[in-house]
Amino acid sequence: MLFYIIFFIIFLVLFTFAYAALSAAPFVPTWGSDVKRIIKAAAIKPGQKFYDLGSGDGRLLFAAYKAGALSTGFEISLLPYFLSSFRRLFVENKKNYEIKYKSFWQSDLSGADIVYIFLFPEANSKLRPKFEQELKKGAKVIAYTWPIIGWIPIEINKQERQPTIYIYER
Repeated sequence: MLFYIIFFIIFLVLFTFAYAALSAAPFVPTWGSDVKRIIKAAAIKPGQKFYDLGSGDGRLLFAAYKAGALSTGFEISLLPYFLSSFRRLFVENKKNYEIKYKSFWQSDLSGADIVYIFLFPEANSKLRPKFEQELKKGAKVIAYTWPIIGWIPIEINKQERQPTIYIYER
C-alpha cells in the first residue's frame, strides 16, 4: 500500500512539472546572483503589487516582499509551490506575501504594478495580448532572459555571462 502512495505522489509531482513545462516553462529558477539585479531593475516602491508568473520556489517573490512589495506568485507545479509556501513561513506580514496554486493564464493581472516573467519565448509572445488587455498603464513587465516580441523595452540590463533582463512599461 505504501508503495502505491509513494508512486502516486511521485506521479502527481512529475505530472505537474510536465504540465507547467507545456503551458509556459519548466521549473528553472532565476539565478540567485540575479535576484538583486531584478529587484533593483524593478525599482519597487513600498506597497506596489508585484506578480511573479510561474513563481517557482518563491525566491524572487520573497525578495520583492522584502523590498516592500505586496507579492503574489502563481505556480502550477506542486514541488515549487510547496517550496514557495514554506518560504512564506518566514514572512512577518502574511497578507503581503501570497502564493496561489493557480495558472496565471486564468488569473486577472489588472492589479499588478510590476509583473515578472521567466518563461519560454513563445509564452512571452502569447502573454503580450493578455498584458495589453489587463495591465494598467504604467505597469512594468520584467522579462528574464527572453524579450517580449513586438514590445520595445524601456531598459535592457545586460551583464557579461549573465542572462539579459528586459524592462517594459505598459
